[in-house]
Amino acid sequence: MITSIFVRLSIVSLVFLGAFVPLQTYAAEPPACLVAVVTKDTGKIFTEGSVSVPNGSWAYVLWVSTSGGFVTDGNGKMITQSGYVKTTVTTSSSYVFHVTAGGQTVTCSASLAVEAIVEGPTSIRVADVPLLSGGNAFPGMSVPVSYIQVTNTGKNATSLRGFKLTQQGSAPGLSVVGFSIIDDKGGSSGFTGGVVGSTPFVNGSATALSDATLLPGQRKLFTIRAIMASTLSGYRGTQLKLDVSGVETEATVSGTFPIRGTTWVLQ
Repeated sequence: MITSIFVRLSIVSLVFLGAFVPLQTYAAEPPACLVAVVTKDTGKIFTEGSVSVPNGSWAYVLWVSTSGGFVTDGNGKMITQSGYVKTTVTTSSSYVFHVTAGGQTVTCSASLAVEAIVEGPTSIRVADVPLLSGGNAFPGMSVPVSYIQVTNTGKNATSLRGFKLTQQGSAPGLSVVGFSIIDDKGGSSGFTGGVVGSTPFVNGSATALSDATLLPGQRKLFTIRAIMASTLSGYRGTQLKLDVSGVETEATVSGTFPIRGTTWVLQ
């Protein structure tokens, strides 16, 4: 609701701004328009040039005709005289709007570019989110073993290469063939093994590989899931309990380790 109000206010601001732009404002005279970009990370309104947005962040592209007439998008589709589109920026893109009035047409455009992520010295804080419950684990299942929150508390971006896991239960390492990591947006943040014959555990320890990146000040929740072997007949009744013992990253890590995992009984 707050975001929606903010966007509507931004459109009103554009209309208000249009009243002070030295352009004709009557449909019978030369057409005029304004286009702007509002980004998640700055909250500012950009009204000219290309706007760089962090990869995966959202941006609003807003437009308004300040001269009446009719508006079409870059594909020639008729659209409203003012409005906005929301997009998640993963690649560079352009938005074009044509305003026609009084037999003439003008074009407004906005360009979004993916901001290069510069990594450097920083620090992260890792904390347990104790919301998971265990149960019975059956062959081939993917079961959540840990739910953790990671916050970049420094001034540079950093990559998370993996989460170190230690088996504290009685189930042998061969009962697990891989791991997956899902973030709080439902996106994949890493995958390890997962096929018949994979053996991620060595002497009771394994690493769930990650491809996540944390921007300065960014916080993410990660669910680490263990992928069970296709047969568990020899391990029935044993327990899988994986603790997170550390994070593989260049950042300085703070937090209380190990982070205790959820218990699953193999069936």
